[in-house]
Amino acid sequence: MQDFFIQNTTPIVSFLTLVLNIVTVGLLFVLIFPKNKISQKMLTNIGPYLLPASFLVAFGSVLGSLVYSEIIQFEPCLLCWWERIFIYPQLVILAIGLYVKEKSVFLYSLVFALLTILVSGYHTYLQLAGSSSAFCATAVVSCSKVYFLTYGYITIPTMALSVGLFFFVTSLLYKKSVNQNKIC
Repeated sequence: MQDFFIQNTTPIVSFLTLVLNIVTVGLLFVLIFPKNKISQKMLTNIGPYLLPASFLVAFGSVLGSLVYSEIIQFEPCLLCWWERIFIYPQLVILAIGLYVKEKSVFLYSLVFALLTILVSGYHTYLQLAGSSSAFCATAVVSCSKVYFLTYGYITIPTMALSVGLFFFVTSLLYKKSVNQNKIC
């Protein structure tokens, strides 16, 4: 059963991470070049969907991490736990934002996104460089342990980094779209 999940889950989750990276780069373009006509039109069109999209990414992240640890039995390292600590609250924050139509949730999301980026960026560096960490020196699972590597760069920490970057960019874009469109 575990092999079935590994063989079927990892390619799907890795592909979704790749798609998330492409979407994030596109959204980053809109953020960096706001005066561009394409960016202005995209911001107008995507603004109302940033909160639901962020919620879906948070939901997928939480679900994915639980599948890997509880069903596939990949034991999380210390840095994986810290990544979860910063990603899991996003699900609750964004759900509240969707329910009460509160635009300030992206301020809280931005803080958690930055913390996620810091931890998962460091964790990604450790894995891709093959280094060990002082944080995980006494841990049961090494932070440099790579359970899988897809597309030459996607590991579990790079998935968390991708999610953190997506939340960071959508938080900043949402602020711009609220100012531009007066949504929510």
